[in-house]
Amino acid sequence: MNRENIRAVSDYGSTNGQVFGVASDYNQIRNVPVEPGRFFNNQDNAERRRVAVVGWEMLKNMFPGRPAVGSTILLNGINFDVIGVVAKVGRDGNNGTNSRIFIPIETMRDLFPMTKANSEDAISFINYRPITADLHAEAKDEIHRILARRHGFNPKMQDAFEDWDTIENMKRVGKIFDAMDWFLGVVGVVTLGLGAIGIINIMLVSVTERTKEIGLRKVLGATYRAILTQFFIEGAFLTAFSGGI
Repeated sequence: MNRENIRAVSDYGSTNGQVFGVASDYNQIRNVPVEPGRFFNNQDNAERRRVAVVGWEMLKNMFPGRPAVGSTILLNGINFDVIGVVAKVGRDGNNGTNSRIFIPIETMRDLFPMTKANSEDAISFINYRPITADLHAEAKDEIHRILARRHGFNPKMQDAFEDWDTIENMKRVGKIFDAMDWFLGVVGVVTLGLGAIGIINIMLVSVTERTKEIGLRKVLGATYRAILTQFFIEGAFLTAFSGGI
């Protein structure tokens, strides 16, 4: 369950953020690393304890430069003990988990029930994780069958509710990156080939236009190797200069 209209207040600041009521194993299914402190357990949930785990971004707004664990916050005027802080999720901190406050789902249902819901047991979403990634399709089908049985719709109706398959999405993203790697590799090879052809043409033109100079150098005693070295150095300089530009 989640609510976005709950005001969170501490002794040092206040903010509006998302409050999520979740099961005690939510942090094992989703990436919710807690440090310092702890995530709530089954007993916290069963006893509807007023405990909260605060996201990293919420921590900055409510406890700037101060420890949060052991403190008390108000959620719509109701006291909650902070038992944990969610460590920063994501490199830039823009992950939505950082801007959330987590409380036990039974506490949420008791104190902040969903508005405009047609059932007291209404929830916002279900998170599940297969035992292994290879079983995600079977797990998805099983979830459809369970929900279909409980809510009276055909389990073959894939659009009966909206779902998000993170494993399948990761595979699609992986294929996109693989295609990009292949494309960039081909572009790199073609670029190197064109560059090599260009250098060869430049060298051929240089040799053709400087035939008399080469002949004169040979008459004056220049060796074949010295002449090749000169052209190689000139070609390398032109290549480096062009690349720098």
